[in-house]
Amino acid sequence: MAPPTQYLNVSGYRFIDLDPAQLPALREEFLLLVRDTGIRGTILLAPEGINVMLCGGEDELRQAIAAITAREPFADLWLKESWSEDVTFSRMLIKIKREIIPVGDATIKPAKKTGRYLSPDELKTWYDQNREFVIIDTRNDYEVAL
Repeated sequence: MAPPTQYLNVSGYRFIDLDPAQLPALREEFLLLVRDTGIRGTILLAPEGINVMLCGGEDELRQAIAAITAREPFADLWLKESWSEDVTFSRMLIKIKREIIPVGDATIKPAKKTGRYLSPDELKTWYDQNREFVIIDTRNDYEVAL
């Protein structure tokens, strides 16, 4: 079955320990990977992991993601997919940051200790059962405005 629209969007992140000294070389490798593909979006690299938000033609984007996830530290990178009629980003950026999801507390080490992952179905069950939980919205002001 053909996708309902033309462009594939992927987003996700993975907390893993990355060597800060290797981030510039990794950035250059990823830039070469997406050059001239029409892929747009942002990849954030930090000592705590990777954050990916990309949009492009399905074949090109799946090839780029396959190349990224072929690297050992990114093998378990799980990405959500959606489709759009337009490319959802205006440019391609790969940035090195202090954090992939800004918290501002250097003592927090999400690659070492994080909350338990809940599937959407499990979250719905918890909600229906009135179980106690907290949802943390990590969007920044720009993302909220969009």
